[in-house]
Amino acid sequence: MTFKQLKTKIRKFIGYVGVGEFVKDPVDFNSQKSWEQLYANPNFLKQYVSKERLAFYMELFDTLNKNKVFNEAQNVLDVGCGTGHFLSIVSKSYPQIRLLGTDFSEEGLQVAQGIVPNATFTKDDVMIPNTEWREKFDVVCCFEVLEHLLNPEEALRNLMNYVKLKGYLVLGVPNGRLDTYEGHIQFWSPESWEVFLRRNLSEISLSHFQTFQIENNKTNLAIIRNNKR
Repeated sequence: MTFKQLKTKIRKFIGYVGVGEFVKDPVDFNSQKSWEQLYANPNFLKQYVSKERLAFYMELFDTLNKNKVFNEAQNVLDVGCGTGHFLSIVSKSYPQIRLLGTDFSEEGLQVAQGIVPNATFTKDDVMIPNTEWREKFDVVCCFEVLEHLLNPEEALRNLMNYVKLKGYLVLGVPNGRLDTYEGHIQFWSPESWEVFLRRNLSEISLSHFQTFQIENNKTNLAIIRNNKR
């Protein structure tokens, strides 16, 4: 029995009920309909916006700050912004930056608008290229999204296309060695995460490419500078 199986078995035995924790079909669980239902569920929101998650967003922001990601940014796009709490942190430290958050859940966007009223939010699907956003943003963020997708390679190409020359793409996914969430489709170890990025990014982008492990090694992070001509 693996650690993941043991953990799941214990949680079920003691009656622990985590929203989305025990999933039979992760593809169905990650449908738009499913996420609309989740964001409309106050129990899910209470569990999702935990002290641990807010601490994760703060550590994430601090890591990006140390790497001067926001120093010259005039606009930031957060793809799959969820409840908007990460953009809220950016807004408080950089009130001059224009913020745009996207998600495919209208319910989630309503929550986010209440959290960050000075940001703009719009419904969008990361799997569908948005030609209006090509090379439009100084910083494009996408956290805890790619692991929910059947074809993350397509999403990665779209995200990279939205970054301006000399801008940054910042990605974060759970460390697959520690991730036990049954609602995820993809699981990347630190090593396979780097392999995935190198296979799907241009060599020019790879010249300014860094990976990190944060949140006590529970999250794989990548900071990519767009230097293509």
